[in-house]
Amino acid sequence: MKKTFILIPAAIMACACIPPVNRAAHGLSAEEKIQDGASGPAGAVMFEKQSFQLSKTPNQTVEDGFQPALDEAYNEALRNYGGAADAGFTYSMRPSGAVYPFSEVEVSCIVQKKYETDGKKLCGDFFAALHQSLDKLLESAKEAAK
Repeated sequence: MKKTFILIPAAIMACACIPPVNRAAHGLSAEEKIQDGASGPAGAVMFEKQSFQLSKTPNQTVEDGFQPALDEAYNEALRNYGGAADAGFTYSMRPSGAVYPFSEVEVSCIVQKKYETDGKKLCGDFFAALHQSLDKLLESAKEAAK
């Protein structure tokens, strides 16, 4: 009985000394981290998300051309916005294929809260350019496979 009486308060004291888990660093998805940071004008808001079907099997041409296609689409959206590098938007990319991760890719357009009113145009231009670039990339990969 005396041992139990001593161990219970010791266990309570030990648990009270453990610092809380920093959820921003552990266990939050990228979207949750973005939403956590959306409180101030510099905070980010996920404005739009689209999925792209790339290749059912590994395809080096598609994999090598995907990042340049993203960069080209981003630069096109910036040019349409006026060329301002501080347009307040960026993108994120996440492979989401079940067996081959790059068979499907999810791309998110992220806009700073203070530029949220421009988000529709920025993200619209970005995704339109990305669709064009990916159509060309997939077509050239199909031609190369023949």
